[in-house]
Amino acid sequence: MIAQIVQHLLRHDRVAATRAKQAAARSEAAAHSTAIARILDQGRNLPDPAAAHTRRTA
Repeated sequence: MIAQIVQHLLRHDRVAATRAKQAAARSEAAAHSTAIARILDQGRNLPDPAAAHTRRTA
């Protein structure tokens, strides 16, 4: 009986640890995705070098 309780608690701990790892991985992936989106947005706000060159030579 005690062995079954201990096994149940150990299994519960393993499941909780796995879920925590999965949540951490999801959080890290979301942060990575947000960082990439921010970098891409910054790139969109940069002036077009070809257009700048055309303005200077025209």
